[in-house]
Amino acid sequence: MGMQHVENLLRRYRGQAIVIKTVSGGLYEGTVIDIANDYVSLSTKSERGEQEQVFVMFHGIEAVLPRGGDGTERTSSNARHEGPHVL
Repeated sequence: MGMQHVENLLRRYRGQAIVIKTVSGGLYEGTVIDIANDYVSLSTKSERGEQEQVFVMFHGIEAVLPRGGDGTERTSSNARHEGPHVL
């Protein structure tokens, strides 16, 4: 799918917790803080509990999964959409 579709999808989740799966198999979990025309920036916590910022390029994104406020995956009963958004 086109990068514009990925950008529009991520804009819907600005300020919310998500998990991004990349085509290389990486998983990135964090809160969406910035979206540009070719990347998304996530706020995450390091193993030591420090705030970090991670950048994920759109062309590497395979799926986006919204997370609940408690860190759990959202289910169809408490989410606007069912399952991950596979791109």
